Amino acid sequence: MGAAKPDFARFRTVGAPKRQRSGVVSFRKPGRMRWEFAAPEVQTIVSDGEMLYSYDPELNQVVETPLKQALRSSSATSFLLGMGNINRDFKAAFANSIASDGLVHLLLDSKAGGYKIEIGLDPKSYNLVTLRLTDQLGDVTKVDFSDIHNNVKLPDSIFAFKAPAGADIVTAPAAP
Repeated sequence: MGAAKPDFARFRTVGAPKRQRSGVVSFRKPGRMRWEFAAPEVQTIVSDGEMLYSYDPELNQVVETPLKQALRSSSATSFLLGMGNINRDFKAAFANSIASDGLVHLLLDSKAGGYKIEIGLDPKSYNLVTLRLTDQLGDVTKVDFSDIHNNVKLPDSIFAFKAPAGADIVTAPAAP
């Protein structure tokens, strides 16, 4: 097993209903990430490798979900956290058409059902530049990454979550 390689990038998401969000995301494999969504829809999502926390300051509410439970429901989450296995979890193929954006596009179809993922990779660095998730209902979320920094030493505190004082804590119900 190699050393953990933390990464962070600026991102912009576009999903249904048509809304755009932006912010900064940090990853450390395996299982750690932090998404900081900027105004107007401020939100923080943190995984410490054991729990997944989603904090909505407008509601002053934290939703806690055991990471293993979150991963059961989404191959996409597992993929982003560096805990998935492309060969085991997906049917992978290169996109049939030539992309006009200059990226190498890979299609990942979850073997467990659910999400279909299309990733766009920079052909020189193989950095993940675009991520397009299509769920079972056909809803699409697109994430564009920019200002990517690889192998940055990120402090452990980035992946630790402490609920703000007075926040309501909601624990996700156990999976059946």
